[in-house]
Amino acid sequence: MEAAKLSRPELFDCFLNYLLGTVRKESGADDLAIQTFTEAIQMDNRCWPAWESLSTLVDGFYSVKIEREAYSCTWLYTLFVAETMFRLQLYLCAIEAYTAVAKHIGASPYILCQIAAAHSELQEHDSAINSFARIRKIDPYRIEQMHFYSDSLYIRQNSVELSTLAKWFYASHKFHWETCCIVANYYSARNVHEQAQEFLKRAIKLCPTNASIWVLLGHEYLETKNHQLAATAYKKATEIDSLCYRGWYGLGQLYEILKQSTTALYYYQKAHKCRPADSRILIALGVIFSKIERKSDAEKCFKKAFQIGDVEGNALTHLAKLYEEQGNYQNAAKAYEAYLTLYTEELVGDLSLIAEACRFLARHNLELGDLDTSYAYAQRCLNYDLSKEEGQRILRLIMSKRKEDQEEKLARSVGTPRQQNVSSMRTPIDAPRPIGGGDETLQTPLNGRKEVNLEPSGAATNSDDEMNTNSDDDDLEISF
Repeated sequence: MEAAKLSRPELFDCFLNYLLGTVRKESGADDLAIQTFTEAIQMDNRCWPAWESLSTLVDGFYSVKIEREAYSCTWLYTLFVAETMFRLQLYLCAIEAYTAVAKHIGASPYILCQIAAAHSELQEHDSAINSFARIRKIDPYRIEQMHFYSDSLYIRQNSVELSTLAKWFYASHKFHWETCCIVANYYSARNVHEQAQEFLKRAIKLCPTNASIWVLLGHEYLETKNHQLAATAYKKATEIDSLCYRGWYGLGQLYEILKQSTTALYYYQKAHKCRPADSRILIALGVIFSKIERKSDAEKCFKKAFQIGDVEGNALTHLAKLYEEQGNYQNAAKAYEAYLTLYTEELVGDLSLIAEACRFLARHNLELGDLDTSYAYAQRCLNYDLSKEEGQRILRLIMSKRKEDQEEKLARSVGTPRQQNVSSMRTPIDAPRPIGGGDETLQTPLNGRKEVNLEPSGAATNSDDEMNTNSDDDDLEISF
């Protein structure tokens, strides 16, 4: 074909150019393939196979922007942009572009499937499930992209719908690789991982160049602790598609399990380059940084994961544990409080995270002396098996502390007036009297003599004050 292209170029229409571009692409000459696909589109911009093949060769947003100047006159270019954005994992941009295409050609099942698949990749599984259910009503025999539907059902643990989907397509599309992936998810959900591996191997025979199948096979090998085959499957996925972040992420998980933190960090960083706005990868990086004592980097990763939108809802708990390890209990308490405020039991899959947060806050507030707040969190601890025993212990400590405080307060309020009464209870009999007779003898009005005061001038005043004090103390004791 190369010789024919050089000798008789006028014979090559858009379809022959597309065919030549495909040959060049398969032979690894990507630059020449892009040039040939571009020539095919220039001949007829309605040649969708050329657009589709070109979208698999674009390596960045700026490449799409360059092509726009020549080909933006047709809605096929918008669809091409959507396909490219989907492949580059810019799913929000892809959804926007697919929506724009739908305004031109209507909400076709293909467009709806692509939008639903993008929602699944964004971990918006509820939206994806609703969209795929709508598509199934429109076109129940459509198999394309239905493996994304099974992924969302698997993650949401909707075993009934997953079973129905697997049985339907196994009966209608038995020899499609999508069906093999759906059935593999069904067996994996039932923990029959060996059977899931067999169906994934069958899917690879049907479509060996699909990186996502290799990733799923790696997951299944990891479930059965076959680490060597899992590493081979993940590496094969990254060889097929260097932008397959799942493959890099799977390798990171594998080496983290093998306690090779440095190697795991390398693969997590590769996954982060493919998908920098994925909170799961950032959290994995933070955990590895924490293990290799790079605490400041771990803190940055956890904070970034929370800021961009925590998919799994555990960025704050990891951040709180990091602060707790560093002895920064005040910031740890703030992180746990924010976590309990933002996430409820309906939104959290792992209730042990809530239990751990309540347990720490109950203990922390008890140490600070805030018994009311500690009591509230200790009561919440009783709702979870993981923290029930600790919650009961903290409640007993709170009751004991409150009892001690009440006794101390009672002793303080009762003991002080009694001490004052003992020192101030004096009667006129206890007053000092002069010794001897004559004018120094105290006279009363009964003998008609003038009373002589031999004590200092302030004595009478002090005596009156003492009497007043006694009166006040008596009143205080009565009122008490």
